[in-house]
Amino acid sequence: MSTPRKHHYIPKSFLAAWTNSGTPDGSLQVIDKSTGNAWSVKPVNAAKETDLYMIDVSETSGEIAATEIETNFGIIEGAASPILKRMLEGEAMVSGEDREKVLSLLATLVARVPSRLDWIDEIMRKPVEIAYRRLEAEGKLPQPDDPKLAALMNDWFDQGKIRIEIKQNARLEMMASMLPTLLQLFMLRHWTVLRTRPDAGDLICTDDPVLLLWDKPVPNGESPGFGLANTLVFVPIGPAAARVGLWMTEARDPTLTWQDVMSWNALLLNQVNRFVFSRRDFLTLHTTDAIHSRNDVIRSWTRKE
Repeated sequence: MSTPRKHHYIPKSFLAAWTNSGTPDGSLQVIDKSTGNAWSVKPVNAAKETDLYMIDVSETSGEIAATEIETNFGIIEGAASPILKRMLEGEAMVSGEDREKVLSLLATLVARVPSRLDWIDEIMRKPVEIAYRRLEAEGKLPQPDDPKLAALMNDWFDQGKIRIEIKQNARLEMMASMLPTLLQLFMLRHWTVLRTRPDAGDLICTDDPVLLLWDKPVPNGESPGFGLANTLVFVPIGPAAARVGLWMTEARDPTLTWQDVMSWNALLLNQVNRFVFSRRDFLTLHTTDAIHSRNDVIRSWTRKE
């Protein structure tokens, strides 16, 4: 049996809600922010990268499969999928083990996406870069015998042409270590299912679909954290529904108007790493507060606005 190498960072069962049939066999619309290209595809062929969670077993001790992380993600997805389906069909509240299963999936959607893995790389790379700069300033950095080569190497480092490579297992270990804390913090929040009104249009999904925002304005520009008070977590779970998690209270109005949908879509687009997924056309707010359609978004990205 061959080893699966195409790893989905957004589960197929999750993306199925955005297909034209609402099933994994349907088709969803994709936009690539990096190119402005758009196409239709089945969930099995979307939101995936080769060997994204593949463990390098040559650098591990003990018995561990190269696909252990991908396998565990599949278990979490399989447990949460039928519960999310019930929520999309109208179930408002889940509790006990069902609640934990859904929040476990949402926690993985924070940690497993490519933008988060890139963030992990930067976090792990930063101490090495700081040490390099300190040794350079102190004149203790080992230098090549050729002074021209030494100067050239320093220029390359300054320009980002020389980068510290983070090993795959270290990246995956840090990703996995985040999940228990994320789940614990999610379990402490009060979660509500928000549903769009019939005339509100569609919510979109992206390759980084978990929004973390301040619930109240913060004057000093501090970044929100999953464990900080006065923050909210918003996750679309389908074109007509989302989950929002608050501290100490639940959302007062569980319905989303067309203005709400456009605002949430704008925030999702602002956070997108590369790919947007939708069932059909959608509306969003441009930075100028103009109303943009899916085609407007494609045109703006094609022009690299």
